[in-house]
Amino acid sequence: MSKKNILFIDDDTFILELLRKSFEHDVFEMHFFNHPEDALKFLDDHYVDVVVADFSMPKIKGKQLFTNIKFKQPECACIVLSGVADINDIIGLLNEKLIDGFLKKPWKYQELKDLVLKLTVS
Repeated sequence: MSKKNILFIDDDTFILELLRKSFEHDVFEMHFFNHPEDALKFLDDHYVDVVVADFSMPKIKGKQLFTNIKFKQPECACIVLSGVADINDIIGLLNEKLIDGFLKKPWKYQELKDLVLKLTVS
């Protein structure tokens, strides 16, 4: 079984470090970016199975970020991990099929892992 590729995007480097430590013993190929623009460039040349991203970041906001991700990799599953996202925005993203799940910060590791595993089942 090949490793699943997960891309984490958050402008808070502390959050990225928590995610790195949480998933370090799992069988995932992980990529971390604190600038959404860099993550989008990465997606030009690298396939990922799941993107876990904050909703509210400088320069690129939620809907724009997930629209760009789905344009580049339509089959990629997307999860919003945010503490400030408006529920109406999240419902809109779900209805437009731009995201596949939402977890509020602070999150429970097992909840996030279960959601990632559910979305990466072949």
